[in-house]
Amino acid sequence: MICEVPPDRWELAAAAPDDAIGQRIRHGGFLRDADLFDNAFFSVSPAESAAMDPQQRLLLEHGYAALLAAGLERGALMGGGTGVFLGIAAADWYDIVKASPMSRSVYAATGSTNSVASGRLSYVLGLHGPCVSYDTACSAALVACHAALCALQRNECEVALAAGVNLML
Repeated sequence: MICEVPPDRWELAAAAPDDAIGQRIRHGGFLRDADLFDNAFFSVSPAESAAMDPQQRLLLEHGYAALLAAGLERGALMGGGTGVFLGIAAADWYDIVKASPMSRSVYAATGSTNSVASGRLSYVLGLHGPCVSYDTACSAALVACHAALCALQRNECEVALAAGVNLML
């Protein structure tokens, strides 16, 4: 994922002379196709998917994949005490939605609200354990991991998914 800055992000040659960072930064971590999402697989309507923050889409896809990789089947998770503990801080999507026709969508509020992200995964997978989104800036994923561990130790959940997501759009 580390590559030269894609031309659609910013033009290296066009950086202003006083833009020291724009002139120096040639490489970074860029996630391709963050806008792609299999909404039907997660029973999310096309209209809701269009208004959904790509961070929420990534959480659905990779959170579910992590649970599967742990040997947990979707059917077995439904109704169980699996908790979701999410570190999420970036809110760039809100600014994008606010400045576009999507702002009129009934899904704009839930699609651009970080606190909804953990609950969305719990809802889609039918999880009945605790679910919480932490926004502690740079430490959000670490705080989510700590909370998941504490919840397991206190028997507040049977299984815990600790995740972090951060896209700068």
